[in-house]
Amino acid sequence: MPIKWLDLCCGNGNILSQISDTIGDRSSSIYYHGLDIDIKYVNKCNKIIKNKQLNEKLAYVKIEVHDITKPFKSDVKFDIITLLNVLHEINPFNIISIFKNALVNSKQNGLLLIVDMCELPHLEWKSITWSRDTLSQIITPFLKNKNDINTLVSPVPINIYPRSVNIIALRLKKDMFDMSKFSNLSESIDEIVINCLKTKMDSISKQIIKIYEMNSDLFMNKNNEKLNSINSSFSKLLWEYWSVNERLNDYRVANKIMNTD
Repeated sequence: MPIKWLDLCCGNGNILSQISDTIGDRSSSIYYHGLDIDIKYVNKCNKIIKNKQLNEKLAYVKIEVHDITKPFKSDVKFDIITLLNVLHEINPFNIISIFKNALVNSKQNGLLLIVDMCELPHLEWKSITWSRDTLSQIITPFLKNKNDINTLVSPVPINIYPRSVNIIALRLKKDMFDMSKFSNLSESIDEIVINCLKTKMDSISKQIIKIYEMNSDLFMNKNNEKLNSINSSFSKLLWEYWSVNERLNDYRVANKIMNTD
């Protein structure tokens, strides 16, 4: 039986282009279904399928346009569902909906694998990196056994850019979750996300203040070479602070909530 694989936000087709190159003759054991909201990426993936003749090599391959925050019903249940290097771009208030939509399409013992960077190599507006603790707070309410969270989130270093960065890898199995808890995405989950974001903003603020206090003399001397490195860290922190704040503002606007902070 082919391994049924659902790839959420398949993007420019990096995984797709490597399948036949990496596993060779075993390509026929892969049933691959990719989703992306951007027609540009869907077209690019379809070109890869054509150029690499994946229709002939894979057991099944299909790419289609879909917003993964919306329900997706498939005729098959998947052995593995992946969301790779995308979590930081997702609106934090949609994370649980995406997990739910994925797990609904998973086999009972299926795996939802989510990998993302703990730090961004370059600035991305409204992008938010996640730590083990903040993701744990969001996921735990849906688990059958809250202790399972210790097996889900693992930060590890990986060389994917000119320097090593830490990544978070979530290995979520459907049978770890109480799916009935997803039936009502209550306001309590939004409150958890809001508190996580506010905590993150507070942490960033403290880091910014610490950098300034430790290097106040350098900020006064604009010709100091060391200042360039400090300014880079300073800018990244400010950028992420604004990104988190914008996500909170978007939520307030969407829910017509007045900012009382």
